[in-house]
Amino acid sequence: MRYITQHGSIFDFLMGLGMAFSNQADEHRHTLLELFDVANQFIQTHYKNDSILQEIFAVDYYLYAKIKPGARYLPEWPSKEKFALLEQLHLPHQKKRYMLCDLHFDLEYFTTHHQILEKPDTLLIEYTGTDLPQLIALDPEVLTQK
Repeated sequence: MRYITQHGSIFDFLMGLGMAFSNQADEHRHTLLELFDVANQFIQTHYKNDSILQEIFAVDYYLYAKIKPGARYLPEWPSKEKFALLEQLHLPHQKKRYMLCDLHFDLEYFTTHHQILEKPDTLLIEYTGTDLPQLIALDPEVLTQK
């Protein structure tokens, strides 16, 4: 919501999102995934040129579940590249699951300073299946070998 208030009217955003829900989702019978899909469709339709907002929404989706969700709103790295990086980082990909996506803004900077710093970044999330997902910070030096 911070990003929305910095780039437009929070009232207009929430009003439009509420109208999208009332038009597209059954008020009393819907799944969480359906709600995410309606919100994504709203953002894609009304903020189609705002890739940062689309990526922030996707990060929220990926951080919601304890079990790794399917790659839905951002393309995930190809398996071969993903597992090569996980091996290089010595992450236990046999015991845990990982989501690896490219972003167009510095997520760590955004979460600490509440401002967008536009630069390529990589999202790495670790899922245990029992605990909340964890963001893993990546050293830019490691990513230059991608």
